[in-house]
Amino acid sequence: MSSDHEIDLDGIEWLAISETIEERTRHYHGDDRANPLAQHHKNVLVLAKMYDWALARNYDRHIQELMANDNRHDPTDIDQAIVQQASIERDSQKWRLSS
Repeated sequence: MSSDHEIDLDGIEWLAISETIEERTRHYHGDDRANPLAQHHKNVLVLAKMYDWALARNYDRHIQELMANDNRHDPTDIDQAIVQQASIERDSQKWRLSS
């Protein structure tokens, strides 16, 4: 699960942390769990390029929560419903900050 300040990570910090998490997951749980996680991290970067970092981080947080609740959750494909939810949250966050 992510903490509130995690959303403030910039891309470079997030990438360094994600690489460490992948390495530790591979070490302790093997490729079967680390490879889907690595693909999820690639998906987050794709979303950051397609949209923006705020949406990508919201998406990442949702997928982390799903994976924490059920380690069988497959994060390898981009979930469009979660992208929409992350977009709404991003827009809501922007609106709150501008008010």
